[in-house]
This record gives sequence, C-alpha cells and structure tokens, in this order.
Amino acid sequence: MEWFKKFFGRDDYLSDQEKFAVLHRASNVPRGMMMLAGSSKPLEYAVYIRLPEQMAPMFAGYEKCEAPSESWVIGLYGHQEDLKEYIKQER
Repeated sequence: MEWFKKFFGRDDYLSDQEKFAVLHRASNVPRGMMMLAGSSKPLEYAVYIRLPEQMAPMFAGYEKCEAPSESWVIGLYGHQEDLKEYIKQER
C-alpha cells in the first residue's frame, strides 16, 4: 500500500470520494486501503488515499507522498482500526 495526495484547496473532491467509495465497497478490498481529508488551514483541503500502487492511475492528479501530517485529518473511507491511527481533529 502506498500513500497519494492531491491538493484541492477549496474545490470540491466529491467525485474522487465517490470513485473511492465504489472501490472500497468492493468485496475484495485489501485491509489498509483508506481515504482521508486533511487541512492545515480552514477550508484548504488535501485528500489522501492509501491503496495498492497499481490502482493509483485511477486517481488523476494524485502524487506519491508520506502519510498525512496535518493538524486536522478526517476519515472518509477505511476500516475503523486503520483510520484510528491517522485521525486528528484539533481545531
């Protein structure tokens, strides 16, 4: 599993979220696959996805990165136990 990031600023990331949701609901989703949204400033969003590298081309504009480090990160999709490691809500 690799991390990828795309900066959305104040733009809507709903279409990427819906695409990830379809993948995540598939019956053979690998454990550890997740999607997070993070922000270091209000309304300045970056979206992180963690998935097998061969799936990355499905998400145009995402670049390989480290795990999220923002002070505020929410979980959009993923197994609860995996998400607990990354969720931060300090505002």
